[in-house]
Amino acid sequence: MKLIVGLIFALFLVNCRSLIEADTVLTNTEGTLGIVVCSRGCYQYVLSTTTINKPIFPVNLDKTVQQAAYEYYIRNQGKMASGFPVVFSGILQEDSTTISTPAPNDVPIPQFKARNIELTLMRQR
Repeated sequence: MKLIVGLIFALFLVNCRSLIEADTVLTNTEGTLGIVVCSRGCYQYVLSTTTINKPIFPVNLDKTVQQAAYEYYIRNQGKMASGFPVVFSGILQEDSTTISTPAPNDVPIPQFKARNIELTLMRQR
């Protein structure tokens, strides 16, 4: 009897673990890469997607993608562009990063937290 209860419990744990892992892995997700100015010369990049209703912070964003997003941001200032269109894959982390905006004296002030993601792929959409 203990063996059967133990097996049922083990199956339950394996099933829960696979559900958790399925929620933390994003594959070929469409989204936008936005830029948040935190102070003069300081930029933070934040992903937005319809699958997750909260902002996501890419911890390993490639410099070429940063440059492309920055150029897109400059070209579309004043327009109603939502951000640099991308397709990305990655693993959501349990921790988060504080996103800041500048105060009137240009000192960064914390505004919100964005969940971290370790990217495995990112390309322009």
